[in-house]
Amino acid sequence: MKATDGIRYMTPSHAWRLARNPRVPVPPPST
Repeated sequence: MKATDGIRYMTPSHAWRLARNPRVPVPPPST
């Protein structure tokens, strides 16, 4: 799974967080 795939369903706030901390677990998509 690429980082871009995660950012796809992630919010902008989470997007920059993932970019800064790629090690942190990705939260589930808020549906």
